[in-house]
Amino acid sequence: MTDNIPDEIREELYDLHARTCKAMANKTRIKILDSLKQGERRVDELAEALNTTAPNVSQHLSLLKKEGIVCKRQEKRYAFYSICDRRIVKACNLVKEVMLDRLQKKEESLSRVSRYAEDFMGGE
Repeated sequence: MTDNIPDEIREELYDLHARTCKAMANKTRIKILDSLKQGERRVDELAEALNTTAPNVSQHLSLLKKEGIVCKRQEKRYAFYSICDRRIVKACNLVKEVMLDRLQKKEESLSRVSRYAEDFMGGE
């Protein structure tokens, strides 16, 4: 896919990809994005939904905005945040699918281990 792309552009894409992933690699920011899937929200609404403080949410939103992941719309004294590109939602959902599959495989593995452990211990 990147074979025809000049080296300088490829490097820029890798850098942007890394920065985007890094910006989203935080549990609070993932929760913010999850909350914004339903539509735009104010900082206070997000803080209440995430059971945290407005300054904490603002700090995370600032980073997400800097990386172009969320957009801000000002209406009088209120700032509304939304996901800029809905493909971010698709990307997050895809990652969640992978994580759910991994978790399911882990649970299946633990279940098998538990059965064998019981046999190993003589059924006690």
